[in-house]
Amino acid sequence: MTRLRGYKVCVGLAIAILCGCGFPNGAASPGPPFAAKSTPQKTATWRSFEIPGYLEGLVRAKNGDFWAAAYYASSIHTLSRITPQGKVTTHSIGVTPKELAIDKSSNFWLTTGFDEEQIAEINSRFQLTTFKLQSNAYGAVIVGGDGNIWFPESTAVGKISPDKTLGGTLTEYQTPSIGGSSGMVWTAPGKLWFFLTTGLASIDAKSGAITTYREPYDANQGALVASGNALWFFGSVRRRGGSTHHVLVRFDPESSTARAFALPANFGAPYTPGNLITTSDGALWYGAQHIVGKHPHQHGSGLVRFDTQLKTFTSYQAPNGYGWAWNLAARPGGSIWATAADAVYELAP
Repeated sequence: MTRLRGYKVCVGLAIAILCGCGFPNGAASPGPPFAAKSTPQKTATWRSFEIPGYLEGLVRAKNGDFWAAAYYASSIHTLSRITPQGKVTTHSIGVTPKELAIDKSSNFWLTTGFDEEQIAEINSRFQLTTFKLQSNAYGAVIVGGDGNIWFPESTAVGKISPDKTLGGTLTEYQTPSIGGSSGMVWTAPGKLWFFLTTGLASIDAKSGAITTYREPYDANQGALVASGNALWFFGSVRRRGGSTHHVLVRFDPESSTARAFALPANFGAPYTPGNLITTSDGALWYGAQHIVGKHPHQHGSGLVRFDTQLKTFTSYQAPNGYGWAWNLAARPGGSIWATAADAVYELAP
């Protein structure tokens, strides 16, 4: 059964104070702690669509429908289609789905739980095939600009050249240790970017050559996107006394320079592979944990927009009962969708 809930809630506008530094092939010292100012701004509308299980992967198909991956122990292993009107159709599948991509033939590609040394493919008829890997794949899975399927493993970058119907050819490129649940992003003319435990790295899609970059913001896992000729990801800065300040980092591959923008104080970003996206207006969005109290603790969730031109954050606190977002997807020029525990939800700013 699908349950829709509609809400209007207040949001806040945060003006980021930024700092820049360069680090070509060497670590640089991060700047001082950052600050952000928040003020009430406007209202927004939310809807929630109930889907049992823990939801992670989320994609938008070319017909405008959204697909979400859900799992729970041994009882739930599903892909669910959610139409823009809110109709949910759920299909049971033979693997535990985690991260999710969809190719031009409308085939799904998934990382999997329990057996992380595999990538699964499910075609439009829900036929399943799997590819055995040499190491764990628990980060992103994406469709590259070359049409191939790319994903980070714990000690390799994997590529699958898909067949027309089902199956394909697997190639794995050895790498140094890759950082946690690393995101991955394609940039022209044919590079893929990901995180090592020591910082940022890229791989040439044709030659397999790997270039490493040391960066000062402790960014070794989580989401990674490209926007405005730059890479964007989350990092952190150590304050005096040992506390940590979380930041959004802009990295320029051409000059190997970075700028960090302080996240809104009460809207921290979980480090998940699909938790940062770009939208058609050039903005960035991320799913947030809403942090409150004298002794900070999580109290609900929210979504946050970053205007890359004005360098401002707009924070949208979710209604009570909404879990924090795992992955995000967007309707062009429209709303933001997110997976969470037991639901997919939508924000119409």
